[in-house]
Amino acid sequence: MFCQVEPGRNRYCMLEFIQYIKVSSGFYFCDEKFSYIHSELEKAFLTIMIHGLRDNEQLFFTTHNSDILDLPLPKHTYTFLKKEMCDNEQLIKCVYASDYLKRSTDSVRRAVDNDLFSITPNIELVYKIAEIKEFSKEEG
Repeated sequence: MFCQVEPGRNRYCMLEFIQYIKVSSGFYFCDEKFSYIHSELEKAFLTIMIHGLRDNEQLFFTTHNSDILDLPLPKHTYTFLKKEMCDNEQLIKCVYASDYLKRSTDSVRRAVDNDLFSITPNIELVYKIAEIKEFSKEEG
């Protein structure tokens, strides 16, 4: 099931999605549905969805919320997307936490915070905007 959100319906969509997991079976995809919700609520909804899964079912859950990394999930459940430029083409690569973190004491959160996976976006060009005359506070 793909959770399609209509304007003003986001809160109902999540409840419908969780109910759908309870009565259906198969593949579930929840893409960035918690952009405007408190982090603790997002973690709680994800936990409920995971516990609602049955054998041979999959949930794909995408988020930019790094607090999700604090959930007690196996390392192999985390896949990060990384954009790279190659011959003027933008490629998207999958980076699997389990390829890097082998010990039970390794922390996914610390690995992301320290950019072990090299997934942090390059922000140099953002700061170059400040050098553009129209954006500069300097009189010229």
